[in-house]
Amino acid sequence: MKVGLIYRNISRIPGGAELVGASILNSLKMSGFKTFLLSGKKFDAASFRRNFEINIPIDQELTLPFWVRNAETYLQFVLPSFAKPFCDVLIDAYNSAVLPWVDVTYFHFPRTYLLDKRGQKSSLWRYYYKPYQLMEHALSFHASNKLFLANSKYTAELVKKNLGLTPIVVYPPVDVEKLVGSKSFSAKKNLVLTVSRFSSEKNLEEIPIVAKRVNAVFVIMGSIDESAVYRRVLEGIRENGVENKVKLILNAPLQTKIELLQKAKVYFHPMHSEHFGISIIEGMAAGCIPIVQDSGGPKEFVPDKWRFNDLEDAIQKINEALNAWNVSIAQEMETSAYKFRKQRFETEFLTVLNSYLSEKTTKI
Repeated sequence: MKVGLIYRNISRIPGGAELVGASILNSLKMSGFKTFLLSGKKFDAASFRRNFEINIPIDQELTLPFWVRNAETYLQFVLPSFAKPFCDVLIDAYNSAVLPWVDVTYFHFPRTYLLDKRGQKSSLWRYYYKPYQLMEHALSFHASNKLFLANSKYTAELVKKNLGLTPIVVYPPVDVEKLVGSKSFSAKKNLVLTVSRFSSEKNLEEIPIVAKRVNAVFVIMGSIDESAVYRRVLEGIRENGVENKVKLILNAPLQTKIELLQKAKVYFHPMHSEHFGISIIEGMAAGCIPIVQDSGGPKEFVPDKWRFNDLEDAIQKINEALNAWNVSIAQEMETSAYKFRKQRFETEFLTVLNSYLSEKTTKI
């Protein structure tokens, strides 16, 4: 059986969504399925192997030259038609939407919910997105023969609320093995780390404000998704006089991230209503105390003691975490993080996929 995956660029520097796509490909290959990839950028085996440290040959690939980011809201309804003739089962782990000809959808977060939020801010966008939302709701109404997965209970609840579907929760994979049990904690310092794209929803502008009142070095490590956000963070660093306390590291290799995670005592995640938060789990796997906003997916695995409600609360909890950190707490964080290892995701994904395929075959 040939299984297809839709993913715009699976070979790029990995974020949470890329880890899901890569683990799906790995689980399919290890189980003997033939693989097909529909993408907007040709599969780069060397980059993929370097980013994910796994070697996966793609049996067949179709690269589209017109996968334009600004047009993908409506273009995504057409994309599956290019892939379906080449595979028996089609999986979408990229768009987080209900699409025609797609058999299995993994929701990182319901796109229709995000578009609705954007439409509330602008009547122009509201009218632009209305046909899209009508199309997706119509497809959802006739989706009883499809399999829907979600990365958290929080995401699953929003999918149900917005689309009337009930996804199965399969928590995303985290490469915790590189961090759990592979080192001592002697390298830990008063370092507060954040790993994130520079984009508006991440609330990175709050970090210089927090850093001003915390006796620690803050590091923001990531890539620039919105240059305006990057500039605002730089302005915030200057305005708060924390040039010597807040460091920015762009596009660093995986090993640099691992080293910083191993040095940090605290992992700070300022985003509100995070869908899941793979980087939070990475921090916990490295023995960091996670300080996260009290909303979204992180509520499902971060203890209440380390969740904040506002900036004043965040400052207090970061200071408390820096003072409270010890080996016992670090080991507790490691144990919690280990539950999200990649092998667990691949096993759970294959279980629900095979169950779905078996049921689908029985109906035929």
